[in-house]
Amino acid sequence: MTLSNFWFSENGDYIYSKNLNVYRTTSSTESNDIFDADINSIDKINTENESYYGLQYIYHSNNNLWILQNNSYSSEESTSIYEIEDNDYTLVKEYYYDRFYQPNEETSPFCISANYVFVNKEGTEITVLCKGISNNSWVIQFLAVK
Repeated sequence: MTLSNFWFSENGDYIYSKNLNVYRTTSSTESNDIFDADINSIDKINTENESYYGLQYIYHSNNNLWILQNNSYSSEESTSIYEIEDNDYTLVKEYYYDRFYQPNEETSPFCISANYVFVNKEGTEITVLCKGISNNSWVIQFLAVK
C-alpha cells in the first residue's frame, strides 16, 4: 500500500488518504527499523457523491472532517465542501461556495476553485481559500455553518 496525498487527524491518531480510506497511525508504527508493516484501512469516508475522483484536501476540526473532493481525475477543481462526522465517517452536510469572482465592475469575472478549507474553533464559520482557475488570483470566502 502506498500513502500518497494523505492528511493526519487533528490529534494525529488517524491518517486520511486521497482514496477516502481511514487508517490508524498506530498500525503504521508497529514495525522496527524499516517500515514494512502492512497497513489495512479501518474505515472509508462516505461523501455520498457517486462521482468519486479523489480527495483534494481534508481539514479536521470540531469532531468533523471538512473535505474538498475533485470533480474529475484530470482536475484539481472542486465545487463543494463536505462536512463529515469523524466517528463514523458519514456525511453531515454539503456546502457550496461561489464559483465566480468579480473584483469590481470594471473587471471581468473569473472562475475559482477551492484549494483549502478551514473552520473556526466554534464551528460556526467556514473559511474557503480559492484560486483562480485561469489565473493566479486568490480569493477568501466565508460561509456560515448551519
